[in-house]
Amino acid sequence: MYSDEHAIIYNKALRDNVKIGDKLEIYPNYICPVVNLYEFAYLVENGQVIEKIEVSCRGKIY
Repeated sequence: MYSDEHAIIYNKALRDNVKIGDKLEIYPNYICPVVNLYEFAYLVENGQVIEKIEVSCRGKIY
């Protein structure tokens, strides 16, 4: 089962060591509903935010 708002960690070593509060970088493969939940998107390069972009279509998905 898949979900647009959740991630599943299949790598057992990572899954067993990740704790609440840890940060993970996840690349979603389907983002329409997720992007719709936020006012801004952030472009990140080498771990640094390089640009903040307004999600002008926020709340427009039916």
